[in-house]
Amino acid sequence: MTDERFDISRRKALAALGTIGVASAGAGLGTSAYFSDQETFENNQLVAGTLDLGVGYTAHYSDWMPNEQGTPEDSGDVDVIMYDGAPDTVGDSDDLAAQASGYTGLPSNDAWLIAVDDPDQFLDNTQTGVYPDENPEDGEQDSIDCVDGGNTANVQADDAPKPVIALDDVKPGDFGEVTFDFILCDNPGYVWLNGELTSSSENGVTEPEADDPDEEETEPRPASEDSESDEVELLDVVQAAVWVDDGDNYQDADDTTTPHIDSLRNILGMIQGSNGTELQSAMNAEQYGGTGDQGCFSPDTEHSIVFAWWVPIDHGNEIQSDSATFELGLYTEQCRHNDGSGMNNAAVPANETDDANT
Repeated sequence: MTDERFDISRRKALAALGTIGVASAGAGLGTSAYFSDQETFENNQLVAGTLDLGVGYTAHYSDWMPNEQGTPEDSGDVDVIMYDGAPDTVGDSDDLAAQASGYTGLPSNDAWLIAVDDPDQFLDNTQTGVYPDENPEDGEQDSIDCVDGGNTANVQADDAPKPVIALDDVKPGDFGEVTFDFILCDNPGYVWLNGELTSSSENGVTEPEADDPDEEETEPRPASEDSESDEVELLDVVQAAVWVDDGDNYQDADDTTTPHIDSLRNILGMIQGSNGTELQSAMNAEQYGGTGDQGCFSPDTEHSIVFAWWVPIDHGNEIQSDSATFELGLYTEQCRHNDGSGMNNAAVPANETDDANT
């Protein structure tokens, strides 16, 4: 057999291998296995946040009934200075500085009948109601907070005993207040105080009432002759003040807002309809994603608002037997992406409502 030598250049060899490789790769497209993987992201969901409003309150009333020693039992060990001014007036903060420097004015510094050196003790002496109830272990009001990861307020106005103000013998010189403590769960929000006058009545006209020159009617009559056109003087004589409070139930230098002060009739008119009257917060809305001027209240933090009232000392018989019933409540909307203009809530005068009678 002849020994033959095949002489193949390197280039030809590489070309031949390349051809085989292409053919093999082509065959592999249909017959060879390949690596593969798949990841699945299941249960995609959007969960809406919450804006739940929890509300509690403490209420106080001073009627100045004397004790056995002939001094007002409300005062206890508290030093009290009476406002010394013109008839039908109360002192303001300037009068407080001049007449009772270092004292606290009640019902407020900007509208005070008395000034006291220990307002906390005076409030302890005159407390008439609290919700949530006081903790028997420490004597303090139970906290208002959010539970279940911040999704539910554990205190709701619907659960509170009503009314928070229930007085049937109000006299000139009497005064009181109710502090609503509230918390927004989960999200910051704008807050409004709202409510409305639900009823008012002359309840007849007594003989001394008819003789009073400030009484519209001049003849005594029974309550059975009341009509809707009666002028209920109590609404104009009783004065009220509203302010955002620092939580101590009285106005002082730590409070960031000036009180709204007017007659009970006008204050109820101010908070009636739509959302009510906006509550000013010191926290800028922009930091919570809002654009409103009134500011937003931070979430998961307790805030307070005071509704104080008083009957001027120098008023008399024109309010005899008059009565009024009204509602107070709080309404809130989220701060983010909101300008704080509020929704038209006229059909619901108090979203989180506490009834209040006087």
